[in-house]
Amino acid sequence: ANGMAFHGHHLAWYSWIPTWVTSGGYTDAQLSNILKDHITTVVGRYRGKAASWDVVNEVIDDQSCFNNACTLRQSFWLTHLGPAYIDSSFVWARRADPAAKLYIDEFRSEVANNKADAVLALAQGLKAPTFQYRTKKHGLLAEFDFAAIAIKDAVAEIGARHRRAFHDQDLVGADAETAVGKPLPLRRR
Repeated sequence: ANGMAFHGHHLAWYSWIPTWVTSGGYTDAQLSNILKDHITTVVGRYRGKAASWDVVNEVIDDQSCFNNACTLRQSFWLTHLGPAYIDSSFVWARRADPAAKLYIDEFRSEVANNKADAVLALAQGLKAPTFQYRTKKHGLLAEFDFAAIAIKDAVAEIGARHRRAFHDQDLVGADAETAVGKPLPLRRR
């Protein structure tokens, strides 16, 4: 990485799981070991080089939130390992690199809505070591306050420039890299 810190994107996601995993006929215990091996190998390889990781990506079912009852997204990992795979993924990543920032990465949770509440409830229920929360929305910045459960946050994947004050910081002309380079303390309205 030429001496630069970088952010690693999603260690566990509902999509893009290799066919050898999904069609391999593995037992659930073997699948748990495969996911654990993947996370510990990747995070361990970049230990001390990657500043942060999206450990789980898009675990809340977006469509269910429109009906006021957010649920976990149906996925290969949820089907075979149950919801505990989320917590386990954070534990494995933390053990592989105790210094890295670990994130839940979710979209459409950047405003006060059912999905943001579901992410908060998920975060409060995790037994994993300290982690952080990232939200992404192409185009808008939003405000959150997860201080009550000691979660730090960052804005990710900002797709456009907007005039919006963030704690006395005017982001007119600020590009996404500048805005994301310094995680902003966010407060939910």
